[in-house]
Amino acid sequence: KDVQAEATSGHEVRCCATEKLGDTWRNNGGGCSGIWHESDLLGLNDDDTTLQCFYTSTYEEAVAICDKNNAQVCSKQQIEDGCVKGSGCGHDGDMIWTGP
Repeated sequence: KDVQAEATSGHEVRCCATEKLGDTWRNNGGGCSGIWHESDLLGLNDDDTTLQCFYTSTYEEAVAICDKNNAQVCSKQQIEDGCVKGSGCGHDGDMIWTGP
C-alpha cells in the first residue's frame, strides 16, 4: 500500500545495493538477482561499529544511514517486486522509506 509520509516522520530503514556489501546482506534471486538488501545497519555516529535496526528515522536520516553503509534507500519498485523481503529487523510488515 502506498503512503506518502512526511519526510520528518519516523519510519523504518532498509538499504539496497547492487553488490553484496557484507556477510549479512541478502539477495532474493530470480528477477531480483542484482539487488542486495539489509536492515541491520551501522548508525550515523563514527563510533557506531555494531549493526542495529532503525525504527523511527526521518527520510534524511534514512538516506544518510544507507549512504554510511555504502548503499541507498531501496526504491519503490524494488519493494513492490519483492526484492527486499527478509532482510531483518521485522521490517517486512513495516512502512520503510523508499527512494527514487
